Amino acid sequence: MAKKISVGRSHSTTWEGTRNAAETDGAIAETHTRIDGLKIPHRLAYAVAGVLAVNDDQAGRLSPGVDFYPTNVRLAVPAGDEPAGSPIIVDIRVGGDSLFTGNGKPNIPDGKAVGNGKDFALDVIKNGDDPLIDIDQVGSGTAGSNLTVVIHGYVFALGDE
Repeated sequence: MAKKISVGRSHSTTWEGTRNAAETDGAIAETHTRIDGLKIPHRLAYAVAGVLAVNDDQAGRLSPGVDFYPTNVRLAVPAGDEPAGSPIIVDIRVGGDSLFTGNGKPNIPDGKAVGNGKDFALDVIKNGDDPLIDIDQVGSGTAGSNLTVVIHGYVFALGDE
């Protein structure tokens, strides 16, 4: 018989077999175990409205609710809101550390509307860690505006016995 298992605060899937973690009041308890082979695509999305400025913690906090394994970060601004002169550069910090290696931070090139990054220094965003969106550069001639940041990755299906 198929059983419904939770993969976060608002996502679920169906899986045949034994489940071995606890769920309480809409949040996953700390008794999670990884079930190999049940990777489920997941995204964390953030928005920074208006003209961008260099600053830390630019978007609301959104904890993944379970351990989250990032694979790519996509950045986008609407047409007409592209940076001019230099790229928009974004850093994502988790527990005070950058999610990226050296110069591998995601960016939107000068005059473009989309960009990405995937040179990760951290393999996992742990349950309870809130990724923070920092804007390191906005464009030297004209600052970009109305930025969307989407962290793509996966979670492992979890459930209770």
